[in-house]
Amino acid sequence: MCLIPWGVFAIISDQSKKTIKLFAAKWSIDILVSINDFKVTGFNQLNQSLPSLSHKVLTERLQDMVKDSMISRTVVERIPLRVIYKLSPKGQAILELCTKLNDFD
Repeated sequence: MCLIPWGVFAIISDQSKKTIKLFAAKWSIDILVSINDFKVTGFNQLNQSLPSLSHKVLTERLQDMVKDSMISRTVVERIPLRVIYKLSPKGQAILELCTKLNDFD
């Protein structure tokens, strides 16, 4: 059994803790993978690629991920308005971490 000293958690920054919580939130990884697959995507394309995810939850997760700089959100000024999402460097780093975790076992 591996014991982790409680002091270890004191060295993790608040921003890192927030990112880890978002990273662990249901659907976050699925959304990151979908955005990565499309490279640049709109809300409807994401919504169609994740059919078991509700519109409300997708909206909430996207807002949280934009706030935490995991993805970028760009509004394209045209009629009709279009919002596109793209992975940020932080989002790409998280996906790379997931790949390393997959290789771990």
